[in-house]
Amino acid sequence: MAYNVLITVDLPPEENRIVLSSGYVYFYTEMKYDPVTKRTKDNRKAVGKLSADDPLKMHPNQNYYSLVAEKNSSSLDQPPTDTVPSTNEEADLGDDESNYFLPKPMARHVNVGHYIGLFKAAQRIGMITALQKAFPMHWEKVFALITYVIDTSCSTAQLFPYWGYQNYCGFSKPFSDSTISEVYSFIGKDDWAIDRFIREFNNNYQKSVPTDKERVVAFDATNRNTTCKENKYAQFGKPKVKKDGIPQVNTALMVDEKTGIPLYYENYYGSLLDKNETTISAERVRELGFEKLMFVMDSGYASKDCIDSIREMYEFSVMTPDSFDVVKYMMEKYAATIKENTMYYLWTENAYGVQEQEIAAFDGKYNAFLFYDAQRGKEEIDSIHDKARALLKTALERKRYTEKFRKTYAPYILIEECQMNPVTKQNFTARINAEAVAEEVRKAGYFVVLSNSYLSPERILQITRGRDKGEKAFQRFKSSLDMSASDTHNTLTYDGKTFMAFCALIVSEAFRWYLKEILSARTSTTMETCLAELRNFQMQIKSNGKYMPLTAMTKVQKEIYIKLGMDWASVIKVIRTLNPGIV
Repeated sequence: MAYNVLITVDLPPEENRIVLSSGYVYFYTEMKYDPVTKRTKDNRKAVGKLSADDPLKMHPNQNYYSLVAEKNSSSLDQPPTDTVPSTNEEADLGDDESNYFLPKPMARHVNVGHYIGLFKAAQRIGMITALQKAFPMHWEKVFALITYVIDTSCSTAQLFPYWGYQNYCGFSKPFSDSTISEVYSFIGKDDWAIDRFIREFNNNYQKSVPTDKERVVAFDATNRNTTCKENKYAQFGKPKVKKDGIPQVNTALMVDEKTGIPLYYENYYGSLLDKNETTISAERVRELGFEKLMFVMDSGYASKDCIDSIREMYEFSVMTPDSFDVVKYMMEKYAATIKENTMYYLWTENAYGVQEQEIAAFDGKYNAFLFYDAQRGKEEIDSIHDKARALLKTALERKRYTEKFRKTYAPYILIEECQMNPVTKQNFTARINAEAVAEEVRKAGYFVVLSNSYLSPERILQITRGRDKGEKAFQRFKSSLDMSASDTHNTLTYDGKTFMAFCALIVSEAFRWYLKEILSARTSTTMETCLAELRNFQMQIKSNGKYMPLTAMTKVQKEIYIKLGMDWASVIKVIRTLNPGIV
């Protein structure tokens, strides 16, 4: 239940209140002893949260007015009512300007520039019409949540009403967290509508960002922890960031390397390996209407089943682990030849590369590419030496030899059992394995890519490096959109919230794409600073319920809107025609 941060009231009487360390305040009227559980139970209900400014005050929720205020009805603040008129009907607020300072669902002056900018980016990339067709009854609420999450980097539903007090979100007042949960559940129930959205958005996107060749997409997956016991996806697996005792859900993303905009996503069981699920993912992508794609994947997807599931439908390029025979073959044949050899220098990529066609791998014939990156090699050599020194240091902190201890530190450190040293009290010796370190150093800077495409080595290296668009998308999904962990009530709300975050990622990356010239011009300019600049553009509500700009537009704001395809006149037109509905 939401707490009104605009109002503070006295705490309930001490004999009827419980204040938790988290700051939540509970009110109860009776206590009873339960002979079965042998515990005292009370009828407590949450009525507010402690004020950060005054420990004797709290911010009330609706329970406060029905439980506490009724018992102490003398001169208590009352909950705010919807006194701001809708733009669907005109209303006279009267001549008393003090009316504007009474508690209202929205401030008189609200931030609106960021909402308009994000909406325009979503509209140009083709997301708005796809959202309208898939969820005609809820698309406006979904976009309101998208704006909130992008603007605040917070996905907590309970805080949305407070953000909505100062920020326009498409409605005459921000809706409650219970409404948000209902929207998530509604979306989660309708798999058909989610698939329709992806289909529609894909069709619109092809028109907005056309290409006459295969669209290169980075495909990868990540995991998110959840404490929700009702989430069917939550299982224990191999998390990238380990949290003991907490299950995880896996999420896959397919991102266009050209724009960084995600085109497809899916949730699946936390215990499944990414490469195993990809056999299903590729078929689903095809079923949703995606054609002429080239999948770019990391070494975790280098398996026969994964490659077999993709090669029949799409082109692919996959990094290959050092342990594979094809890597050993390419290293033995070409490593010494291409290293710092101008004949194999890829001028546009500042690296060296060679290609051999029709090499046997995964029970098929593929093209293999060996690359050498001198800068990457130097970084890897430094990392190898640092790792060897760190391992030796921690090994020497041990006192007793065990076989498990020896295997743990191999091959970098050689651990040998010996007689107890009277000084160190250790029964082993430890030293860096120079031969093992030298072998790792020899491979530093080299990597092999396997593909069914006949593109040039330069192009293959370019798209392999472009895979970082997918990695950045996941970073923003988990950090900027606050989706690293999700404690929703059940699978339906989890699916609905993930869909909202996927849409938010589309919008934020589209915003970046259209502002790419501004963002690349100055290192100090980021998406966040551009969004903050637009946020400062406000509007105010007039006595007839219509909106008008609060101030003129700054030069920087105009530059941003121009890149989004808008000018001053079109922005003002939008403000004057805003028609928020009643929640």
